[in-house]
Amino acid sequence: MDAQAGQARFEPTISKWIGPAPSGQAVVGFLGIGTLSLVAAGVQPLVFGALVTEHRLTAAGLGWAMTAEFLALALGVGVASAALPPTGLRARGLLAAVLLLLANVLCMRHAGLLILADRALAGFSAGVLLSIPTVILTRSRNAGRWGAVLLVMQGLAQLLFAAVLPQTLMGRLGANGGFLALAGTACVTMAFCLLVPGRLPPLESVSPENAGSGRLSVPALLSLVVVVLVYAFLFAFFAYIGQIAQQAGANEQAVGAILATAVGCSIAGSLVAVFVAQRLAAFPVLAAAAIANVVAIIGVAQLPGPGLFMALAALWGSFWGFLMPYQLPFTIEIDPSRRAALLVPGAQSFGASTGPLLGSFFVTDTESRGALLAAGFCLAAAFLLAAALTVHRKRRQLNRL
Repeated sequence: MDAQAGQARFEPTISKWIGPAPSGQAVVGFLGIGTLSLVAAGVQPLVFGALVTEHRLTAAGLGWAMTAEFLALALGVGVASAALPPTGLRARGLLAAVLLLLANVLCMRHAGLLILADRALAGFSAGVLLSIPTVILTRSRNAGRWGAVLLVMQGLAQLLFAAVLPQTLMGRLGANGGFLALAGTACVTMAFCLLVPGRLPPLESVSPENAGSGRLSVPALLSLVVVVLVYAFLFAFFAYIGQIAQQAGANEQAVGAILATAVGCSIAGSLVAVFVAQRLAAFPVLAAAAIANVVAIIGVAQLPGPGLFMALAALWGSFWGFLMPYQLPFTIEIDPSRRAALLVPGAQSFGASTGPLLGSFFVTDTESRGALLAAGFCLAAAFLLAAALTVHRKRRQLNRL
């Protein structure tokens, strides 16, 4: 009896991390960096809108500035995650935070095309910063839960800044107040960079399943295409939901309430994912989200009244927040080497920048519902491609038995 008890007591358990588990200090560091590096994404419409009001940026330039920042962010994450080894993380973060600080300070002095260059620098720097928590997240055996925690923190920070800035710095300094606040977040990010480890062992050195060629397989690449399509759908829908609400007869206050409801429900959706991420597979979640979002698209296209419109926005926002944490586990399911997972934030940023652009080809000054067609196409393509990849993965698993 005692021998059996002793054997059970010393039976090895599966670690929650691939390789050495990060310290509590490192977890605080990567969550802080991941949260503050994306604050700008939540206040872009507010700060860029102030630039338009101050005649420092045209209405068309506003869209280009957002696109430039998201594309540069995707490039920064991609280059730092795929091309750089997991060494010098602390120095990498500090350098990127200094460049992010510089970009926001320059925005306080510039206008027109120079703003586009400044925001591209800010986006690239934020992408390099975001690669640091990505490196750590991909080493978790429950990446969905950690991703959900990070999304909740990002959403709350963005909501806080969006609510406070108009009443404080931007109320006195206009757009420059917003850039001053973003420069401040870059300074705080430097402190968080000091908490992360300087280096991590390469994935292939701590896990046999990550050994092999450094090239991404075709399924791995296609899993990233799914991520791009999902984000293109989400942001094609979100970019035009306000205009569609106005087309449905909603006033300015109702539109603001609809947008706030969508964002608030997305945070709630991510919070639910924190507790259930480990229990649900990625594809069933995508399938449920696809069904719910088809309902939202069809409902919004009917131009309903404010109450029903808000309910549909809440439905969309809830599944937006619930689905996002599953994108990292989905790529890991398709590509166990986790190399594709390192590129997920870049794929998300690329999709976020291309979705509104794609939607713009289907709208006019008086009719915005064409963006729903673009969003629906991206959603359908993402679902079908994810289904094909899931079937392919299961067939390969059966063939190995």
